[in-house]
Formats: sequence, structure tokens, C-alpha cells
Amino acid sequence: MNQSPTADVANNRVKTDLNLAIGQGLTANQIYLYIPPTLNFTFTPPSITIADGNKCITDNTYVAISGTVIYKCVGSGVTASPVTGATDASTDSTTTGPSTSTGASSGSTQSSSSKIKSTPFIQAMTVTATASQPLYENQWNQIARSVQKALEAKQMLFDDEIQVALL
Repeated sequence: MNQSPTADVANNRVKTDLNLAIGQGLTANQIYLYIPPTLNFTFTPPSITIADGNKCITDNTYVAISGTVIYKCVGSGVTASPVTGATDASTDSTTTGPSTSTGASSGSTQSSSSKIKSTPFIQAMTVTATASQPLYENQWNQIARSVQKALEAKQMLFDDEIQVALL
């Protein structure tokens, strides 16, 4: 599943992915800075157990589809019958990764005997990018759209557009 073995490795991956995505966003929008933007973010990756398969069976596990964690399995039991709804990510509007949240819009069903259900896995974070040159708000918005596309190409899916707030 390509899960990071430690929090430090996960943070380094996030930092690398963000820097690459912002570089791609700047290039895609033909914005050339003499000094690359400075990024500040706080990310605390959760320690998770990824379930075998693509269905929620065990409480407090996570379902990954195509390498992206989509669902958290929650319930009162330890083991239960499979729960449907965590089987197809192609129709979900999902998010995972920097500057966004991860979640799924499709509803899940719950086995009456199990009390285990799939809920959207949401991972949100705030990233502050500081440029050495002034940029207009519409330029930041264009960069944000390009960054989101670059991150989505790396299996980081979004349920909303990246929001730009000028400081």
C-alpha cells in the first residue's frame, strides 16, 4: 500500500509532494520566481492499520483503494460481516493529502448484526506558501488548481477545491 513506516517518513513525503506540486503549478501557469516559495505546514500522520481487501470487517481499520485510504471502519464489534460501500472508489469524490481533506461521498451500508460501517477518511491540513515576489490572488488560485491536479495524480484525492487565503 506504500504506507510510510514512520511519521518522519510520512512528513518528508508530504513535504516532497508539496514542493513538487507547487513547482509544477508555477510552471503550468508560467510563473517563474527567482526564489522558490517557502512552505510551512503542520502534519501529524495518523498511525493506521489498513484492512485486507476493500470492505470494512474490523473496527478501527482503514480501507485503501488503488493506494489511497478512502474509508475508516468504525463500529462496536471486533469482527463482523463485510460492509458494502467501500468497494468502488471510481464514483466517489474523495480527498486525501495536503491542504485538503480526504473523504468519500458515497453512502455505506451497515450489516444489522455487525455494527461495523465505513465512514469517509478525512485528513485535512493547512499549508502556508510564502513567495519572495508579490503574486496576485488570481495567480495563487491558478497555482492552487494546478497543485491540486498534481497531487491528485499522486492518488491524493480531494472532495473540494484547495482554498486560497491571502495573509
